Amino acid sequence: MSDQGEADRASKGGRPPTDGGEAAYEVGNKKPPKQFQFKPAQSGNPKGRPKGSTSFEARVQKELSKLVTVNKNGKSVKMRKLDVGVTRLVDRFMTGDLKSTAIIIGLGKRNEKPQTGEENPDIVAMPDEANLEYVVERLKGLIKGGSVGPSDE
Repeated sequence: MSDQGEADRASKGGRPPTDGGEAAYEVGNKKPPKQFQFKPAQSGNPKGRPKGSTSFEARVQKELSKLVTVNKNGKSVKMRKLDVGVTRLVDRFMTGDLKSTAIIIGLGKRNEKPQTGEENPDIVAMPDEANLEYVVERLKGLIKGGSVGPSDE
């Protein structure tokens, strides 16, 4: 009867019989029976992700780009769902809704770019004193009608 119990245990994921000359393999947590372990060069997901499956972001983007019909000032207008959402958000912001205000301010801060002289040519960095003197000398030379460089005084 003990042989039968050992066979039952082996079939239920217990210790396999040791009659094959192999050392006993302890089956337990993170130790599946040998016959159910992955073979070498075999993946745990052989079919992989199905082709054509889309990410969550792609599905949201697709849904937001769909057109819907909206009544605007008594007229039926077709708009993208994204545009409808933005319009409603701004309308709520204009009424003083605090959540809408926080969202709009957060979006504005996230999209704000730091303004430096290199990125924005309209902003000029203050020149140091030596550069300022050079510019003044050049301007004096241009006013006198003389040379363009600094004068040799």
